[in-house]
Amino acid sequence: MIRILNNIKFLKLINLAIFCSILIALIFAVRGVFDYPDIAVSDRGGIQKNTVNQPGQTRKDIGYYMNILRKNPFGFALKDFKPPSASGKEKPGNIKLIGTVQEGDGEGYAVFMNGEGKQEFFRKGERVFSFGMLEGVYQDHALVMGGSPHDFQLMSLEEVSRKRRPGSHQPSGGLRRSRQGSFIRKTSEGEYLVDRRRVEEAINNPQQLMTDARLQPIFKGGRQGGFVLKEVKRNGLYYSLGLRNNDILFKINEYPITNPEAALQAFNALKGADEIVLNIERRGKKKTLRYYIR
Repeated sequence: MIRILNNIKFLKLINLAIFCSILIALIFAVRGVFDYPDIAVSDRGGIQKNTVNQPGQTRKDIGYYMNILRKNPFGFALKDFKPPSASGKEKPGNIKLIGTVQEGDGEGYAVFMNGEGKQEFFRKGERVFSFGMLEGVYQDHALVMGGSPHDFQLMSLEEVSRKRRPGSHQPSGGLRRSRQGSFIRKTSEGEYLVDRRRVEEAINNPQQLMTDARLQPIFKGGRQGGFVLKEVKRNGLYYSLGLRNNDILFKINEYPITNPEAALQAFNALKGADEIVLNIERRGKKKTLRYYIR
């Protein structure tokens, strides 16, 4: 069984890509997330997986998907999230659980954020920052042994978005809307003009990308059929790009994004592109969004 972040730093995987190609990771924070067999979305936004693998499907380490996160259609270098060089032991009150990838019986990965606002993936058996060892990963909590057991409860997306890294100057809602308007302009129905320089600036602010929406893989008959957008913020970047809750993304410039390998191929082919066409499905109807990069 796999539970995928309310987020998605995975989704940074496609969140990034959508925001770059509309910037689709993500979410993969940012936060995005990939899996393989049939899934069901829980009422807390998590994704659960059938423990029986489908024929011909191969499990891949999370590091495999990070390639998608680091590559985007415009060739911009995304700042990596790296573990903090803590001078002392982290206090449990400073550490927040913002996502889980559960693989059954307490196995899997968890995404934690420390007191400085830094986010990082940890696998069961790895040390969580300077606090303690990750002992178990579950659907909505994770167990860390730091002298004594500490059970971290999963944060909601709203709680994560309220967290701000001390010293960082994230724009206010009004300023964010102003900046969005300066590099995203709707020219006609389904068509947008996007400023390339502003896109680069936005990509270098991954925390914002990871809290403006979440993307979750969607499966049909055991095969991934694209990514569905969840929790799209009304004044966020994705909303400005014409995307809405429950939109299903399945093609970028005619490249299918029905699995991580195909998504990576699509993103690589779009580097330096002046025009990006995104094919989505909205309320059962096909729709095309076109972006001109200038």
